[in-house]
Amino acid sequence: MTHDDGTPALDKAKLSCSVAEASAATGVSQEQLRKIIRSGNLAAVSPPGFSRLLIRAADLQDWLDAGE
Repeated sequence: MTHDDGTPALDKAKLSCSVAEASAATGVSQEQLRKIIRSGNLAAVSPPGFSRLLIRAADLQDWLDAGE
């Protein structure tokens, strides 16, 4: 699934995405997304047994809608 400009879009059926997937879908670099997460402006979790951060799709959409 892609946006009109050809960039990847988030799969709306997924409940969460990785930082890499969020970066690809939004055009915001992974480094910048990690800074935003550390600042508390975007929620992310690292489930037990996983080393990567996961961002709930709803939280990412809320963050995008807020224009932060």
